[in-house]
Amino acid sequence: DKLTKVRDELSKKQVDLLAVTSLDEVAYLFNIRGGDVHRTPVVLAYGMVELNRATVFLDHGKLAPEVLSHLKDAEVEVRAYEDFASTLQTKARDGCKVWMDIQRSNYGLFLAMGASGPKE
Repeated sequence: DKLTKVRDELSKKQVDLLAVTSLDEVAYLFNIRGGDVHRTPVVLAYGMVELNRATVFLDHGKLAPEVLSHLKDAEVEVRAYEDFASTLQTKARDGCKVWMDIQRSNYGLFLAMGASGPKE
Protein backbone atom coordinates (compact mmCIF):
# COMPACT_ATOMS: atom_id res chain seq x y z
CA ASP A 1 0.00 0.00 0.00
CA LYS A 2 1.39 3.40 -1.03
CA LEU A 3 0.39 5.22 2.15
CA THR A 4 2.06 2.57 4.30
CA LYS A 5 5.28 2.99 2.31
CA VAL A 6 5.12 6.77 2.75
CA ARG A 7 4.58 6.36 6.48
CA ASP A 8 7.60 4.05 6.69
CA GLU A 9 9.66 6.79 5.03
CA LEU A 10 8.29 9.39 7.46
CA SER A 11 9.61 7.29 10.32
CA LYS A 12 12.99 6.78 8.65
CA LYS A 13 13.37 10.50 7.96
CA GLN A 14 12.11 11.39 11.44
CA VAL A 15 9.48 13.80 10.14
CA ASP A 16 5.84 14.18 11.06
CA LEU A 17 4.23 14.69 7.66
CA LEU A 18 4.75 14.66 3.93
CA ALA A 19 3.29 17.59 2.01
CA VAL A 20 2.47 16.39 -1.52
CA THR A 21 2.36 19.39 -3.82
CA SER A 22 2.86 17.98 -7.31
CA LEU A 23 -0.36 17.14 -9.18
CA ASP A 24 0.99 13.90 -10.64
CA GLU A 25 2.22 12.75 -7.23
CA VAL A 26 -1.18 13.46 -5.65
CA ALA A 27 -2.89 11.51 -8.45
CA TYR A 28 -0.54 8.55 -8.00
CA LEU A 29 -0.50 8.48 -4.21
CA PHE A 30 -4.27 8.69 -3.74
CA ASN A 31 -5.14 6.92 -7.01
CA ILE A 32 -7.38 9.70 -8.28
CA ARG A 33 -7.68 11.11 -11.78
CA GLY A 34 -9.39 14.15 -13.14
CA GLY A 35 -9.62 16.58 -15.98
CA ASP A 36 -8.62 19.87 -14.36
CA VAL A 37 -5.58 20.26 -16.64
CA HIS A 38 -6.19 19.97 -20.39
CA ARG A 39 -4.92 16.65 -21.83
CA THR A 40 -3.56 15.57 -18.46
CA PRO A 41 -5.43 13.16 -16.14
CA VAL A 42 -4.77 15.07 -12.92
CA VAL A 43 -6.93 17.01 -10.52
CA LEU A 44 -5.95 20.28 -8.87
CA ALA A 45 -5.09 18.98 -5.42
CA TYR A 46 -2.60 18.78 -2.61
CA GLY A 47 -1.99 15.90 -0.26
CA MET A 48 -0.78 15.47 3.28
CA VAL A 49 0.32 12.19 4.82
CA GLU A 50 0.96 11.82 8.52
CA LEU A 51 1.73 8.73 10.57
CA ASN A 52 -1.90 8.41 11.65
CA ARG A 53 -3.87 10.15 8.89
CA ALA A 54 -3.93 11.15 5.25
CA THR A 55 -5.73 14.10 3.71
CA VAL A 56 -6.33 15.19 0.14
CA PHE A 57 -7.20 18.84 -0.46
CA LEU A 58 -9.36 19.42 -3.54
CA ASP A 59 -12.74 20.48 -4.82
CA HIS A 60 -14.65 17.41 -3.66
CA GLY A 61 -17.67 18.54 -5.69
CA LYS A 62 -15.78 17.30 -8.75
CA LEU A 63 -15.36 13.79 -7.35
CA ALA A 64 -17.60 10.97 -8.44
CA PRO A 65 -19.31 9.03 -5.63
CA GLU A 66 -17.14 5.97 -6.30
CA VAL A 67 -13.97 8.08 -5.89
CA LEU A 68 -15.24 9.48 -2.60
CA SER A 69 -16.01 5.93 -1.53
CA HIS A 70 -12.50 4.79 -2.53
CA LEU A 71 -10.94 7.60 -0.47
CA LYS A 72 -13.15 6.84 2.50
CA ASP A 73 -12.25 3.13 2.31
CA ALA A 74 -8.56 4.12 2.27
CA GLU A 75 -9.20 6.31 5.34
CA VAL A 76 -8.28 9.48 3.44
CA GLU A 77 -9.97 12.65 4.61
CA VAL A 78 -11.15 15.06 1.90
CA ARG A 79 -10.80 18.78 2.62
CA ALA A 80 -11.14 21.96 0.57
CA TYR A 81 -8.27 22.82 -1.78
CA GLU A 82 -8.07 26.29 -0.24
CA ASP A 83 -7.36 24.86 3.23
CA PHE A 84 -3.99 23.34 2.35
CA ALA A 85 -1.64 26.31 2.89
CA SER A 86 -3.22 27.34 6.19
CA THR A 87 -3.23 23.73 7.43
CA LEU A 88 0.42 23.36 6.48
CA GLN A 89 1.26 26.64 8.17
CA THR A 90 -0.56 25.65 11.37
CA LYS A 91 1.15 22.27 11.54
CA ALA A 92 4.59 23.84 10.98
CA ARG A 93 3.90 26.50 13.59
CA ASP A 94 2.83 23.78 16.04
CA GLY A 95 6.21 22.11 15.65
CA CYS A 96 5.54 19.43 13.02
CA LYS A 97 8.57 18.48 10.98
CA VAL A 98 7.46 18.67 7.36
CA TRP A 99 8.97 16.80 4.43
CA MET A 100 8.28 18.57 1.14
CA ASP A 101 9.95 18.61 -2.27
CA ILE A 102 10.83 22.29 -2.50
CA GLN A 103 11.87 21.84 -6.13
CA ARG A 104 8.27 20.95 -7.03
CA SER A 105 6.44 23.30 -4.65
CA ASN A 106 5.49 26.93 -5.01
CA TYR A 107 7.10 29.75 -3.09
CA GLY A 108 3.93 30.54 -1.16
CA LEU A 109 3.96 27.08 0.39
CA PHE A 110 7.63 27.45 1.24
CA LEU A 111 6.82 30.71 3.03
CA ALA A 112 3.94 29.02 4.86
CA MET A 113 6.51 26.77 6.50
CA GLY A 114 7.94 29.70 8.46
CA ALA A 115 11.53 30.14 9.55
CA SER A 116 12.31 26.44 9.91
CA GLY A 117 11.34 25.58 6.35
CA PRO A 118 10.60 22.07 5.15
CA LYS A 119 12.95 19.11 5.26
CA GLU A 120 13.87 18.01 1.74
